[in-house]
Amino acid sequence: GLKARCTEQINRRLTDLDRLAARVAERADVLTDAHEAAIATIITDAKAGLLVLRGEIDAAATLDALKPLCSRVVTDFRIYALRIPQVNIVLAVDAIGAKQAMFATLRDKLVAAIAVGTTPDNSSPLAALLAEFDAHVLAMVAAADGVADPALAKTVADYNTNPKVLKLFVEAMRTARSEAKGAAKSARSILRLLSDDDDDHHTEHPSPTTTAPSA
Repeated sequence: GLKARCTEQINRRLTDLDRLAARVAERADVLTDAHEAAIATIITDAKAGLLVLRGEIDAAATLDALKPLCSRVVTDFRIYALRIPQVNIVLAVDAIGAKQAMFATLRDKLVAAIAVGTTPDNSSPLAALLAEFDAHVLAMVAAADGVADPALAKTVADYNTNPKVLKLFVEAMRTARSEAKGAAKSARSILRLLSDDDDDHHTEHPSPTTTAPSA
């Protein structure tokens, strides 16, 4: 029974590593080549090691031989505590890079819209919101900067020594995501303010079509 449970644990990890590889392939458009290659190595090496261990477990003839082999399924690979979180962190970091480019394009559009829609009443709020948008984008980039490579460099030995080895990277990416949400919120506020002012303008100066009497 123990041998069957240990084998099932390995098979589950192999399946989840295949799922992880598929997700990485889906996100290849945002991953850098170096990160994609490093992740592929992590997944390939983990799968190869698990397959070797599965063979050793299958060949074990005594309970005393089997128990330490089963322990290695966790301690030698740390698939759920280290490897999958590592990859998720790097995917998030590289997605931030793509988001930075998107925000740069959005900023150009916001500046153009502000240039057209600025009035004496909304000029100060619009300038403040644009500055807020810029601050969020800068903070987003700063939080994600220098995260991916150190996170990828962490090994199973590092984790076994310090189970919180990824904590700072996880917190950095939470900050980056929060700042990205803040930038998006600032952008929506700018567009909403411009839209509200445009609606007020049309209300104060109705078009002839709007006010024409019915026949």
